[in-house]
Amino acid sequence: MATNFHKILVYKNVTACFIICITSREEDHEERGMRQGRIAGSWGNPAGVPTDAAVRTDLMASARQHHIRCASGEIAPWVLLPGDPARSERIGGMLDAAVRVAANREFTTYTGLWNGAPVSVTSTGIGCPSAAIAVEELIRCGAKMLVRVGTSGSMQLHVAPGDFVVATAAVRDEGTSRAYIPTEFPAVADPEIALRLRDCAMRRGARAHLGVMHSKDSFYGQKEPDSMPIAATLKERWGAFRAGGALCSEMESSTIFVVSTVRRARAGSICLVASSHDGAERIGGDDLERAITTLSETALDAAAAFIGGRQNA
Repeated sequence: MATNFHKILVYKNVTACFIICITSREEDHEERGMRQGRIAGSWGNPAGVPTDAAVRTDLMASARQHHIRCASGEIAPWVLLPGDPARSERIGGMLDAAVRVAANREFTTYTGLWNGAPVSVTSTGIGCPSAAIAVEELIRCGAKMLVRVGTSGSMQLHVAPGDFVVATAAVRDEGTSRAYIPTEFPAVADPEIALRLRDCAMRRGARAHLGVMHSKDSFYGQKEPDSMPIAATLKERWGAFRAGGALCSEMESSTIFVVSTVRRARAGSICLVASSHDGAERIGGDDLERAITTLSETALDAAAAFIGGRQNA
């Protein structure tokens, strides 16, 4: 039950009794404790979270992450990262036993099950800065494998609208990852995750390309370079990336890869190609909706296959 009032929360265990006055903005703390217990129990408590952790994390403000508003015990090891909060809601609605964990700014999070496998989904918003925040805070909450699911524009003639691109690596044409490590350090996807994504896409009948993505900071710098003071530089760089074989362009994957690598997590990315290399063709309407559903199902299938394979190994 959603509430907005001060509540006295009494928590007792064998050794201690806590009486604390707490402000609840979104839901009753007792309900949240029950919710967190359901989440942690849904995947067998893989991180070894104590049974009273759901209540304890509510009592420890520092345990709830500043931006995503999630805490340890609420996030599954495998997390999908769409950009759009509405897409996070959509994927959350596809999960069994789904729980809306938190919604703050561009970050909307659900946790549930897909074919029995625990999965979370958190929207990152547009661009690398907010994606880096999401990855940092999700890892602090227990995420181990983070997979971007998004849209992109083709950079090659043979990569058509409606196709999927699974990243092996990404061009770091953005500024956020430079705050982590010099640009000579590559932004590389986890190869096992990439192959799982490619195989699951093919099983669902999608045309999937495996290769390098291009991650950028400026949408309009790429779409309308002639309107920029550095038009010649932008077009020269774009031509070089195309000539080098980059398959599609988007705005988050390189930073997700770099941050995950630095923090010793694993990451992947699968993107729907929404427009042709010259922008003349776009996927839209019902075709777009069906493709996004297949994209989401592919990433969820990969999670179930990956987690199931690890448990059966």
